[in-house]
Amino acid sequence: MLTPSEIWPMLVAAAGIVYGAGHIVGSTVTKMQNGKYITKEYCSKQHELTNDKFESIVNSQAEILQSLHDIKAWINKDGIA
Repeated sequence: MLTPSEIWPMLVAAAGIVYGAGHIVGSTVTKMQNGKYITKEYCSKQHELTNDKFESIVNSQAEILQSLHDIKAWINKDGIA
């Protein structure tokens, strides 16, 4: 069985490894966000895709809104609702 004097160095080493790995990953993400690891072409392509997705969502919402207005008009045409 391990004694406390043998366990503490292992716990400290494990904590250091976890902290170091988190720091490395965090700094890599920060560098990616700052554009150090991503080319401008890649970034512009991602913005283009995001804009296309957003435009698609807005168009879908407009179609749904129009459908709801058509349904409401159909219901109200005979004075039912």
